[in-house]
Amino acid sequence: MSSSTPQDPRLAALSRWTRDQLNGTAFPLEPVPGDAGERRYFRLPPIAGHPPLLAVDAPPDTQKNAAFIDIAQVLKAHALNVPDIIAADLTQGFLLINNLGSERYLSALNLQTADQLHSDAITALLSIQSCSREHFSELPAYDEDLLLKEMQLFPELLLKKYLQLDLSTETTQPLNNLFSLLMDEALAQPQVCVHFDYHPRNLLVCEKNNPGIIDFQDACWGPITYDLASLFRDNFVWPRENIAQWVWQYQQHAQAKGLLPDDLDRAEFLRWFDWMSLQRLLKLLGLFVELGVTKNAPHYFDYFKVTFQNAVDVTSRYDAFSFLNTLLIEKVAPALKTQPWDLAP
Repeated sequence: MSSSTPQDPRLAALSRWTRDQLNGTAFPLEPVPGDAGERRYFRLPPIAGHPPLLAVDAPPDTQKNAAFIDIAQVLKAHALNVPDIIAADLTQGFLLINNLGSERYLSALNLQTADQLHSDAITALLSIQSCSREHFSELPAYDEDLLLKEMQLFPELLLKKYLQLDLSTETTQPLNNLFSLLMDEALAQPQVCVHFDYHPRNLLVCEKNNPGIIDFQDACWGPITYDLASLFRDNFVWPRENIAQWVWQYQQHAQAKGLLPDDLDRAEFLRWFDWMSLQRLLKLLGLFVELGVTKNAPHYFDYFKVTFQNAVDVTSRYDAFSFLNTLLIEKVAPALKTQPWDLAP
């Protein structure tokens, strides 16, 4: 895509703005493939006297650019590897930042690399969670209304809108009871700074101070296991024994930092993690189908398949989830096979 493409006025404006920030020198903007919603990244060629740079198109009417800048400053002060803000125009929604790297955790993770990469991600996550409420006085709370609204994406979007399942009171009432239970459990956990999208697509492999962390503009104040659930369950179906070991590794460090009670049982914390995971998985089961269809983006259907498998696994492990497990296996899975999209796991 050329910076002079007439069909893309925002890109043309971003190119002009970037030129002005770099002493009037025009540089080609190379699109960076990725999944950042309406936020677009463009790689600049090497420029003498500058670190590797990215130009960012972040429309101000939909993107939280001021929050991105403010949160970046706090995280940078806590020695986390987040982008430096070289220049910003909040009115136009343009940013110039340093490029932390090109390899995402998504492509680097496998059973051979996962222990070290996850260990680094856990260390960084603990630093994020160690930030006090005073550092983030403007962060919104991940509260009851938001938790419930997100879980409702599962019946409203997946079950009703796309699978067109006829949901009777015998189905909706147990689901609503489960949503209330998951909400109460999440709010009972210690509340910390939550990145909100701390998954392998937003973590970059870096030689120093790994990982590089991006897309934290939606950060909030919420349950301590939320980002952990995103890290381990958004993009991969890992063996249960591996997940349990990584969660235990996190728990020990979190207890040492005073983020978790010293007397918290290992099995109980794993339950916290599983139940928080299910809340996020329910949201994503609706969201990924909606995004896949409305944006004509098949990769969201691949994300959906992983999410569905993880949801089936989690619901199979607790009696409180038996109704949902049966619903997923006996009603949702057969309905997925009849859809025009490639949804069946």
